[in-house]
Amino acid sequence: MLIRYNYIDRLKGFTILLVIMGHLIQKCFLLSGDMICESIYSFHMPLFFFLSGLVATPPNLKKLFHKFKRLMFPFFVVGFLYILFTHRDFQTGIYSMYKYGFWYLCTLFCYYIFLMPFRTIPTSIKGGIIDLILTIAIEFFLINLARLTKPSTSHDLFCIGQLVQYWPFFILGFFSEKYNLVTKINTYIFGIALILYSLLFALYTNGNGHVYKIMAIMAIIALVYLFYIRESNNSFSENELSFFGKGCLDIYLFHNFFLPIINLQVLGNWFSQTGNYFIEGLFLVITSISIAYLCLFIGNVIRKSKLLSFIIYGDKLF
Repeated sequence: MLIRYNYIDRLKGFTILLVIMGHLIQKCFLLSGDMICESIYSFHMPLFFFLSGLVATPPNLKKLFHKFKRLMFPFFVVGFLYILFTHRDFQTGIYSMYKYGFWYLCTLFCYYIFLMPFRTIPTSIKGGIIDLILTIAIEFFLINLARLTKPSTSHDLFCIGQLVQYWPFFILGFFSEKYNLVTKINTYIFGIALILYSLLFALYTNGNGHVYKIMAIMAIIALVYLFYIRESNNSFSENELSFFGKGCLDIYLFHNFFLPIINLQVLGNWFSQTGNYFIEGLFLVITSISIAYLCLFIGNVIRKSKLLSFIIYGDKLF
């Protein structure tokens, strides 16, 4: 039986709230270059994939089919419903890189396919070398696949651009669990990671995009440490983050339905002119938490029907 760790659920809850906040800034405030948005996008999706890798186990064919149902059923069904209810272009939803925000599910399923060869590799020095060689081989394959297909935001059927971008973070999460790396992070490593993230973030916001992956890894190390050392603590906010983390699939799937009906451009203009990041941050936290609760409510209602639960989540029908 898979053990659930509080710090992982809390980090997942923290990250999915950041996803909503980033989308609120971009799609509702209509802001670009916002400092809060820059901060969020500097690490939130790498952290999401790291956490996905942290809880991933290499599947056999039977488990891969189960993953297909759990990830691709909602990708197709909820994605189609989103296009239908928001009157979006169907072709764009299929061929674009971001697929109206549902690209994560498709990308994660592909990563589970790539994870299959790791299933028989032992946890040893020899196994570690094989793991590293296989990881580099997959990265090399993805980079060359991207060169061959030339993915763009408007044309990337299989999310190849995203596969290349986030594979290092996913596999780093997988290795962190396999080789027990999280427990090896101490205050010195945390401090170094925090300082490096701050320095790299300053470079990143000044147009040095090449530091993105290293910067994101530094943020991941720092955040994982902060949440890990509070594994046994149970404050109200931490329990709520855990609650969101356990239901992050519902939040991810349904939060986009709320964004088109929220017009906050006037508020976004005010935030842009005043630079009041405290009020902006407070508003984002309250709004994102509210949307998260609504998404969890929708997911709970759907799961009361076995038929709907099967259609949307791929759960057992009988």
